[in-house]
Amino acid sequence: MHDEMRPTGQGNRIGTDGSEDDSVVRTLIVDDSRETRQVLTTLATSAGAHVTGQAASAEEALAWLERYDCDLVMTDYQMPGMRGVQLVEAIKSRRPTIRVALISILDDHDLETGARRAGADWVLSKPVSLDLLEEMVRSAKSHGSRLTRGLADTLGGGA
Repeated sequence: MHDEMRPTGQGNRIGTDGSEDDSVVRTLIVDDSRETRQVLTTLATSAGAHVTGQAASAEEALAWLERYDCDLVMTDYQMPGMRGVQLVEAIKSRRPTIRVALISILDDHDLETGARRAGADWVLSKPVSLDLLEEMVRSAKSHGSRLTRGLADTLGGGA
């Protein structure tokens, strides 16, 4: 296993009091550039995300997602091998509740259209602003809370 593929923190939602913590947004960062992964990790953490893993390729990300769980994936578009749009499509077909942000240095309408068709929740241009990441994390938090409440209602545990 590639060193970057290891989880970087606990992948669960357990708060300090032992209860489940829906406010934790477990995030996977995918980029072939180590420096970019480090910058995105710092920014995502500053925005309130809990970065639980990093992967240097789409293939590593998919392998990581077979073993670990997360709420949000932030992926580069242009990587060797499988491109970011293909990764978005693979994630959404296997784990549709995971929110996915596709990040690209290219500002291309066709890329954005293809990413949206593949299921990307966000299509961002580099450099990514902290304000935008904070908005994404807030959205992922509320999305996770709605899913948790919906599951509880389905199982008969809702209010």
